[in-house]
Amino acid sequence: MKKARVPKRISTIIILCFSIFMVAILILMSIVSYYYSYESMRERTISDTEVILSQVGKNIGRYISNIESISGIINTNKDVMRYLEDPEAEDAGVTRANFRNFLNYLPQIDKNIVSIFIFDRDNNPVYVPATLRMKENYDITQDEWYRNVKDYVTDIPTLTGTQVRTMTQGDNPWVISLSRRILNATTGEIIGTQLVELNYSAIDDILNDINLGSKGYIFIVDADGKMVYHPQLQLIYSGLKTERIAEVLTAQEATLELKEENKLYNISDIPETDFKMVGVTFLDEIVASSREMITLYIILTLLMALAAFIGSVQMARYVTKPLSRLELAVNEVEQGNLDANFAIRGTLETEKFAASLSSMISNVKQLMEQIMADQEMIRTSELKALQSQINPHFLYNTLDSIVWIAEETGSEKIKEITVALANYFRIVLSSGKDIISVRDEIEHVRSYLVIQKMRYETLDYKIEVSGDALALTMPKLILQPIVENAIYHGVKNNPDGGTIWVRGFVDGEKLVFVIDDNGRGMRPHELRRVFEPVRKSTIRHGGVAMRNIRERIELYYGTEYGIAVESEYRQGTRVTVTLPARKRTDQDG
Repeated sequence: MKKARVPKRISTIIILCFSIFMVAILILMSIVSYYYSYESMRERTISDTEVILSQVGKNIGRYISNIESISGIINTNKDVMRYLEDPEAEDAGVTRANFRNFLNYLPQIDKNIVSIFIFDRDNNPVYVPATLRMKENYDITQDEWYRNVKDYVTDIPTLTGTQVRTMTQGDNPWVISLSRRILNATTGEIIGTQLVELNYSAIDDILNDINLGSKGYIFIVDADGKMVYHPQLQLIYSGLKTERIAEVLTAQEATLELKEENKLYNISDIPETDFKMVGVTFLDEIVASSREMITLYIILTLLMALAAFIGSVQMARYVTKPLSRLELAVNEVEQGNLDANFAIRGTLETEKFAASLSSMISNVKQLMEQIMADQEMIRTSELKALQSQINPHFLYNTLDSIVWIAEETGSEKIKEITVALANYFRIVLSSGKDIISVRDEIEHVRSYLVIQKMRYETLDYKIEVSGDALALTMPKLILQPIVENAIYHGVKNNPDGGTIWVRGFVDGEKLVFVIDDNGRGMRPHELRRVFEPVRKSTIRHGGVAMRNIRERIELYYGTEYGIAVESEYRQGTRVTVTLPARKRTDQDG
């Protein structure tokens, strides 16, 4: 069973709609605030990281540049070059002692130098720090730092990423290697190779104090993707931790966002090197910062929503209070008090509505008074109508008397026309009924044609109606005006007379009558004006009757049914009447 709808109060609707609107605005503001806060924090993080990386890169660049300068001093040292050019010279022992003292002194100049190694042109060690011992028969050509310079014919310094020294005995530290060829100053021939090992912890000291959020960090890779520095280097080399090195080397932008790893890479080149430094920040920390801003926005929005809600309640009261007073006035009218007070103050629309209601009630009051007066007039008219019915009944009874006299005197023509006239008036009266049988309507037309044929001898007629059509019903006085038009405007003025055909039949759910005449017919412009209103029509071909018949049919059955006229000048006219095929009911009488 369908539940009855419970109407809601206007104040409830106003408050509910406003609340929904405010909730939607709050959600929208939260989404927008989150997006823009996140983007703002992201851009700020990127900007701050870029500044940090730029400064750190300069510091590391200067550090590398200093080491390269020391390496250059080694390459230009006369004792180093003289010994490597001719280790068998007479003073080779003195020369070697001199450059050993020189090389032993360099780590004291820069504490970040872990050790220095010198190898001759055959890759044999010429200088090894006194605290270290080379492994027996160690082949330095297998070391990465050497492979990086073995094909060089110049003394360009080459940095090699962080690795554990492997060519000396004992525990070996993590170092960053700077290797360089030593050339003959005159011929440019390679006479040796130097290796300066840098302290890995020196870079760690520079980067350790850098804060990129609570979890962020910095790592450095060389052009080949080898890790130069990472705060968790041992985990990197053991495979327990990875970084997206390939993406870093191929990145077209300075920023690389890795949402699946919750990371944001900021990539920067270190001056004077082919190293790339990457600042790693975590996206969840950016989100956490933006959430704090969103929380503030939500609190402010909720306060605004609360103030707006209170305002909406007051607004609803202002709107609905006059309507409540208007409702009371309408209730008085329902109780029968048509003099209720509609002078209500409120919004412009409410006052206009109240004024309209007041005017409407005043009109209703006048109409009720008019109805009462009209009812009195109707009663008077009904009495007069009853009196006027005496005349046609008296005429009908008199015609019966004429028929009786015609029978007594043997006057058949008088009898025939009198019977036809009597039948004609019988159908016209029809005991006051509007719906009659098709049989009675056809009999009415036949009586009319009998009378008219006695008047116009050249008139001929044919009536053909199917039996199933005769059993149906229709409004009375539909066909006779059409036949009358056919006579007076069709065949009457024809010297040779004319014929009128009346046919009736059932077509599916429709009752169809076709009235044909071979009279004068109509010109096209006359045919177009058959159904025009009287004020526009100047023709006299039954336009008023046709129009009335159509309006009566449409009034009874709707515009689906009606009347259609076809005509050709000097050929004749056809009128088609379409009605619903209905049988007699109790309501028809």
